[in-house]
Amino acid sequence: PRCNSKQCELPTDCNVCGLQLISSPHLVRSYHHILPVPQFTEMAVDESQTQTLQCFGCQTTLNTLKRLMEKCPKCNHCFCIECNVFIHESLHNCPGCMSAVGAI
Repeated sequence: PRCNSKQCELPTDCNVCGLQLISSPHLVRSYHHILPVPQFTEMAVDESQTQTLQCFGCQTTLNTLKRLMEKCPKCNHCFCIECNVFIHESLHNCPGCMSAVGAI
């Protein structure tokens, strides 16, 4: 830390200067709370046309009149509701945004 004291355990607060100390794995595990995945928007379906789209996450072909499809506002990829839940609750990264050129 700033005070150059030595610590034996992480995460902890420095006894000298009070700075919160964490390891890089702890930071990575909590990173998704800092920059969460944006909420996906429900796709508007024209009922006069039957569209067949593919979920970008699981590659399942879905009929938009029968299944709820949602779209990422950043990359505009379509996802089924199961993949949407998995992305927001477990993965914490949009596969479409992460696969974009220059994302890494």
